[in-house]
Amino acid sequence: MTEQAEKEVQDELFEDAPGEEASPEEFFGYIARKTDGDFTAARRLIDRYMHRLQAIESEIDMLAESVDAQIATHEAEVEALRDLRKTLVGQHENERTRITWLLQGAWFDFHDDIKDIIGGGQTWKLTNGSISARKQEPKLAIDEAGAIAFIEKMPNIEAQGRLLDYKTSLNRGEMKKCLHILPSGAVAWSGTGEVLGFVVAEIRDEKITVTTRPPAAQEE
Repeated sequence: MTEQAEKEVQDELFEDAPGEEASPEEFFGYIARKTDGDFTAARRLIDRYMHRLQAIESEIDMLAESVDAQIATHEAEVEALRDLRKTLVGQHENERTRITWLLQGAWFDFHDDIKDIIGGGQTWKLTNGSISARKQEPKLAIDEAGAIAFIEKMPNIEAQGRLLDYKTSLNRGEMKKCLHILPSGAVAWSGTGEVLGFVVAEIRDEKITVTTRPPAAQEE
């Protein structure tokens, strides 16, 4: 692709998308807004982004290999060439990141439509790659002092020995086994159902992974 043609593709795909300084959250929802929530139109756009992402990754490899070859034969210009490599690859990696965020956002925007396609699976296979989701465990934030005070009041000495290391620090691995996380993020003690004030869970969305397919793999 010529430099001018590449610029035209970038301009079109990012015509009114969030800029380079935007956060990942600003990219989520963009494809849905761009297509007015039409999944058929969104699917075409998703395929275009995935195709561009595939091209970017190929170009990153080609750029790195090309500049590395020059470095090997131009030792006097090594530092300048390394800076050039860093700049060129960095520009492409920046675009790869932005497209990845857009595609991750599309998974949430069209979750039901995608689930209709993949059924009980976790991976949506597209011509130029795939988008997959993996459930993440809730992230616990435990007030250790509060947890220790709670455990020390327990009548079961054996349980105390399991949950506390030398009765001075919390055994978090054993503690997690005794907790029941509620949909709200509140955490209860499994044995009694008592909601605990010293721990709260951050309920996290699925982790979305975007993977491109090399052109050779598409021909198989």
